[in-house]
Amino acid sequence: TESREHGAARGGVIDHMVHTPVQGSLLSDQQLIGYLFLLIGAGNDTTRNALSGGVAALLDHPGECERLLADPTLIPQAVEEILRWDGPGLAGVHVLNEDVDLHGQRVPAGSRIFQFVAAANRDPAVFADPDRFDIARDPNPHLTFGYGIHFCLGAPLARMEARIAWPILLNKLRDIELVETPQFSDSMIVRGLEGLRV
Repeated sequence: TESREHGAARGGVIDHMVHTPVQGSLLSDQQLIGYLFLLIGAGNDTTRNALSGGVAALLDHPGECERLLADPTLIPQAVEEILRWDGPGLAGVHVLNEDVDLHGQRVPAGSRIFQFVAAANRDPAVFADPDRFDIARDPNPHLTFGYGIHFCLGAPLARMEARIAWPILLNKLRDIELVETPQFSDSMIVRGLEGLRV
C-alpha cells in the first residue's frame, strides 16, 4: 500500500514492481506477494548453493583453487564458471503455449518440457572441454540463470553477492581441505549441498 501511494518516484526494486505495467496492467497484490516470496526464496537458495558448491568445486580442483588464490582478479570469471560447473538450478519444467518444432519433432501445445540446465551447461557444441573446471573460461555463455522471458530476476543480485563473498571465502580456502566427498541433496531441480566436511 505504501509503495502504491508513494513509491512511483523512489525507484526501488519493489517500487518498480508495483508501478510497472506487465502486459498492460499493474500487478495485483497477490501477484506482487508471489513475486516477492520468489525473490526471497530464490535469492537465498541460489546464493547459498552457489557459494557452497563453489567451495566444494575449488577444493576438489586444487590447481584452480591455487590459481584463484594467486590471482583474485579472476573472481568475476570464477563466479561464472562456478555457476556453469555446479549451478544451483539443475532443471526446470515448462508448459508449451503453442505447438513447437524441436529438432524435427512436433511437440504439441500443452506439453510439459523438462529442460536440463546442467546438461546445457556441459554442451560440447557450446563449451570447449566442457568437463574441465576452468576459472578463467571465456566466453562462458552458461544458462544457469535461464534465458529470455525465463531469465532469473535475481541474477544480478546473486552475481553481486558472489563477487562480494569470494574475496572473504578465498582467505578461508588457504587453510581447509576436503575430508570426504561432498554430499548433494537428492533433487532433480535444485543442486545444493547436504554436507561439506572439511
